[in-house]
Amino acid sequence: MNIHRAVKLCILAVPLMGFAHYKLTHPTYTFRYRLTIEVQTPEGLKTGSGVIEESTGTTSQWPNPGVREWISVKGDAIYVDLGRHGGLVALLSFGHTGGEQYQFDLLPIRAIGAENNSTPATWKKIQHTIGAIELHRDNMPTMITFRDPQDPSSAQVVVPDKLPEVFGPGVQLKRAWIEITKDLVTRQIDEALPWWKLPGRPAISVRVALLHNEDDGSSIVPESLFRREELR
Repeated sequence: MNIHRAVKLCILAVPLMGFAHYKLTHPTYTFRYRLTIEVQTPEGLKTGSGVIEESTGTTSQWPNPGVREWISVKGDAIYVDLGRHGGLVALLSFGHTGGEQYQFDLLPIRAIGAENNSTPATWKKIQHTIGAIELHRDNMPTMITFRDPQDPSSAQVVVPDKLPEVFGPGVQLKRAWIEITKDLVTRQIDEALPWWKLPGRPAISVRVALLHNEDDGSSIVPESLFRREELR
C-alpha cells in the first residue's frame, strides 16, 4: 500500500469513526405498542385499539453544550364504536382541550410511572417490557365524541369517569392499557371518521370546538390530534 492510498483511507476513516462514536453516545430506541380501550355498554363490551410507533433518542446541540431529547410518533387516534351510543375517540394528546401533546409522546413511560425519568435507560426498559401495562385515569389521553358524527365542529371532550352523562346509563370506561408489540402501525381514522378526508382541513373545526373560546397556550397542528407521523 503506497503512502497516498494510506492517507486517503485515513481521511475516510475519520468521519466514519466519528459517526460510529456519535451513534454509540446518542442511541436511538424504536418500539411499537398497542393501545387498547374497553368500554362497557348495555349491549356488551366494546373495544377499540391501535398500534403506535415511537422512536426516541438524543441529539447534540453543538456548538452549544448538552444534548436535546427528541421523540417521533407514528399512529392514529383510537376509535371505539359504541353502537347506538355513538363513538369514542382517544386523541393523540392529553389535557382537557387536547393541547398537551408532548404528554402523549411520554405515554409509555407515564404508564410505568417514570414520567420524571425520561432517560435512554428508561426507554430501553420499555422496549423489553412484557405484558399489558394498565393505564390509570391520570394517564388517559384526551377522549372526545361528536354529537353529530358527520360534523367535526360538534366535538366535545368526554371525561373518563363521566361517560354515562354523555352516552347514557350503563356506558362506562372499563379499562385501558398498552402492550409492546411487533404488529405494524395501524391507520384507522379514515374509516372511523366520515369527515376526515374532506377538503378544508376539518380537523381545525374539532380543535376550535375543544378550545371552546379558551386559549390553552399550545400551537399544535389540529390534524396531529388524529394522525401522527412527524418528528417532534
